[in-house]
Amino acid sequence: MGGAILIAAIAFNFAKIHPKALLGDVIRLPSTRQIDRRLVLGGLFFGVGWGFAGYCPGPALVSLAYSGSNPLIFIVTMVVGMAILEIQDRRRARTNAKQSNKIYSEPRMQMATTTLIYDARFNKRQQ
Repeated sequence: MGGAILIAAIAFNFAKIHPKALLGDVIRLPSTRQIDRRLVLGGLFFGVGWGFAGYCPGPALVSLAYSGSNPLIFIVTMVVGMAILEIQDRRRARTNAKQSNKIYSEPRMQMATTTLIYDARFNKRQQ
């Protein structure tokens, strides 16, 4: 566990300094320290999966070389869980964007329409 903490400390310090990973993806660090339902449920699922399988994600990858199908099943289910989280995050972001657009889209549209009508009338009067 000490080795994992050391590696994580180095990785988090790298992430604070560099906005992108070595392969070019944006690094997303937690922005809140609040413990919410999502964090607790994620920790529970992670712990239960770890307990049932007996693998931590890193050693599970290494175990693929010599342990048969057990680490493969663990890794597949881990990747599926990560994909589900990503899909939920994207849906949540899309829903939030739609809601914020609903709040502002009508006044913007009305303002744009009013401006166009005013401009058309004003231009007619000048000609």
